[in-house]
Amino acid sequence: MPDLLLLILEFLKTGLFAIGGGYATLPYLYEMAENYDWFSLGDLTNFIAISEVTPGPVGINMATFAGYLTGGIFGGILASLAVTAIPATISLLLCRFIPKPTENKFMAKLLYGLIPCALALILAATWKLFENALFHFDTVFTTSMGWLLLAGLLFSAFRFKLNPFMMLLIGGIFGFLLL
Repeated sequence: MPDLLLLILEFLKTGLFAIGGGYATLPYLYEMAENYDWFSLGDLTNFIAISEVTPGPVGINMATFAGYLTGGIFGGILASLAVTAIPATISLLLCRFIPKPTENKFMAKLLYGLIPCALALILAATWKLFENALFHFDTVFTTSMGWLLLAGLLFSAFRFKLNPFMMLLIGGIFGFLLL
């Protein structure tokens, strides 16, 4: 099967099952990194960082970057369309047949049941990202600096309510200078 067709199928699957937003696509992207030679786990970490600072939804941005690495510009476009095709279709159908899904008891229960699923997907991806980002440095110095940065940013986020842009800016500068 050609890579682009396989890419489309993988991102259709990702769009169908990644309930909970962009970060819920991460387990599927990790699976792709492990099963195909399209991109590495290091590339995936970079996708996440770049997706955070570029405009647009994180999941679509990551699909675009993964598709671009796999099949160039055309691959990026195909991956972006594939990851959004099924959720957009489902949303349009739901809006057509169930105008107020939260007022429908069946839909409300279904949506409440999906919340723990989305949380589990995001937490699993967070753990993999945590492992990849903080246990795979080249030297003891960079590992120590990575952990110090994590501790400082977590403290700043909770103590000073530092906004995400400032955290990304600090992390980028810190990484550029010390990691």
